[in-house]
Amino acid sequence: KCENIRSIAKEMHANLRDLSTLVIHNLKKRRREFPDWWDNSTSDQVFEAVSKKGSTIVNESFTKHLDLTLETLRGITHGRKLLSDTLKQVIEDSHDALLATAEDCQMDIKDLYKSLHKALFDLPHLSKQHIQACIDEMQMLVTAAESIAQSEIETLTVLWEGLNLSSNERGKFWGELEELSSKIEMDTTGPFDTILGECPAGVEEWVLKSITEATKVQRMLGIRVFKLKRLHGEVERLRRKQEAKNKIMSINSKLNVLSTKLAEFEEKAGNKHRLLNKKANS
Repeated sequence: KCENIRSIAKEMHANLRDLSTLVIHNLKKRRREFPDWWDNSTSDQVFEAVSKKGSTIVNESFTKHLDLTLETLRGITHGRKLLSDTLKQVIEDSHDALLATAEDCQMDIKDLYKSLHKALFDLPHLSKQHIQACIDEMQMLVTAAESIAQSEIETLTVLWEGLNLSSNERGKFWGELEELSSKIEMDTTGPFDTILGECPAGVEEWVLKSITEATKVQRMLGIRVFKLKRLHGEVERLRRKQEAKNKIMSINSKLNVLSTKLAEFEEKAGNKHRLLNKKANS
């Protein structure tokens, strides 16, 4: 059990004194009153024992304090883990969508890879720093999605001009995109909704605030990624159409060249035939 607490401290990127304060605060918040057998000095002994590796002499009171401390920490980490895991999933899904589009656009994506690695792998996944880094990464992805979308809009405009699409056709695309985006905005459900229901009583205040912040950023990110996917899909569709048009124009050009050569050949053949007939008649 002491090893479990040491492992939790490492995952939360916290020292044992921080954990002790966190346990006391959480117990006060959840229970309002401590159990009759609770003794602060025994609680200190538990964390002192946790800080040392090796055997520790224990009694019934020590065991009760150790069990309650571990139970409280597991409740705290459960809320953090739910948030951390959901953030990771949202980031990876959005990141994959952005990378796929950025690669198709032949954009430099090294910075996207670096920020993803830093957010997800450089910090202990149950630490406050890790969770904040994930929210910051989501915000960065919002900015990246806007930047890539702008590039796609510019490409789309060039394709529209090349294919001579009418203003009505262009307006229809923008209208449908805005309509679908509005439906997503109206949808109040999100990946972080279930966390509060699954969190134990006494969830940390900063976790609640982080859930609220992450929900807001995720909603922006979801809309940006949706728009980007639609833009990219339209660009790819028109590119294929442009390529088909170019192939037809290339074939027509080759046919025109062949037709010109054939006409020249026929003219030369006709001239030769007329010359032979003139010689024969002379």
